[in-house]
Amino acid sequence: MFEDRFTRLTRVRPLILGHRGSPLLAPENSLESFRIALEQGADGIELDVQCTADGVLVAHHDEVLPSGEVLNTLPYMELQPAARRAGFEMPNLADVFQLVAGRGLLNIELKTAGFEQSLIELARRLLPAESYAFSSFEMQAVAECRRLAPDVPAFLIVFGKRDAERDLKILQGIGASGIAFESTYAPDELVSIFRYHRYPVFAWTVNESAEAVRLDRAGVTGLITDEPAKLIKLFTV
Repeated sequence: MFEDRFTRLTRVRPLILGHRGSPLLAPENSLESFRIALEQGADGIELDVQCTADGVLVAHHDEVLPSGEVLNTLPYMELQPAARRAGFEMPNLADVFQLVAGRGLLNIELKTAGFEQSLIELARRLLPAESYAFSSFEMQAVAECRRLAPDVPAFLIVFGKRDAERDLKILQGIGASGIAFESTYAPDELVSIFRYHRYPVFAWTVNESAEAVRLDRAGVTGLITDEPAKLIKLFTV
């Protein structure tokens, strides 16, 4: 399973996942950003997923566009020109999967709950097994992904200062496969607690070398970064 890929790939270093691709070199969540991250040697990418009013899954972070349109209230064909006017790309998730399939791992973040079934069906159709995982801040989305696809990992994303005992109960209650911490709030002792309970730990968004080294020594499974090339170089020197 995907967790076994973690074990095999992290014997030497953590997984390096490009945060929305390689956003310092191309617009985030764009096909070009994803392509660059993979060409830089990232193990995979982290991307955001939203669902349009007509059920099209797209790679995009914000629910509200700069012009004020709410993404999930408009059909895909109306959102595309709005995105172009704002100067960014909103790729169809199917195109993203076809680009990345077989070239790297995917951490697919659901920005909201409610489209888990269609996302799972698309991933199963276009991506190699064991090459992807789901994640979300929304506990409902994590729980539903685990219910519908128990063979695919789904991680809970959290932010701010954490209570390990409370978070462990939450992970157990929703069947989560692991947890993703904001790196600032992932001290070594907290990482150790989740490792002891056999939960993979990811940290976001890690751009500083010293922080990456600390988290590596603490035993994190993966680092989500805006600078994948920098961290790949850091761990291969």
